[in-house]
Amino acid sequence: MFTDGAENGDNGWTASGFSRITGKFSKDYDQHYLVENRQYVSYDTTLKTGPYNFGSAARPDWVEHYANQNGILIWLWDSSQSDNNVANHPGQGLILPIDAHPAPLKWNDGTLMRPRFQAYDDTFRFERTTGLQLHKADALTKIPSERGVTVFNDRNSYYDQSNPYSGVKVSNTGTQIQVLWQSHNELEALISVKRTK
Repeated sequence: MFTDGAENGDNGWTASGFSRITGKFSKDYDQHYLVENRQYVSYDTTLKTGPYNFGSAARPDWVEHYANQNGILIWLWDSSQSDNNVANHPGQGLILPIDAHPAPLKWNDGTLMRPRFQAYDDTFRFERTTGLQLHKADALTKIPSERGVTVFNDRNSYYDQSNPYSGVKVSNTGTQIQVLWQSHNELEALISVKRTK
């Protein structure tokens, strides 16, 4: 039997894809915010009519459609992650949308709604959200309209531990992105990006 704990030199071994260290190490990764003006035009017309829910036990093939809200969508691109599998790393992914309304959405029975429903109001905008009416096993749940949110500040939390597969853990860099103006048809927008204290 041969043993080598690798702590006492190379001993004839060649490190390939790993290295020997004597303590802690850290590695820097790039993180970026991407800002997108999502509107119901071109390919994104499906944002208004495409999202759906199977909400009927009596009619299992029946779907109800709802709209993902249009507006300014902010994404966190985190190069420390190689995928968006939040089941393996809750709140962290390669490119995840940041929810302007991160409070968990719940069905009438108190259970959490799926992340795709949670994301319906991710966008930052002046207008109120339209609210949501969906069924679960034929029971109607009404999510009320909420005030529009125009400011993203990564000193705030956009992640709720009670809803680990929705929301994003943002870095506290002092980055603020604000919607300053949107045209009447919302196809144009003016934003500011600045550092806050």
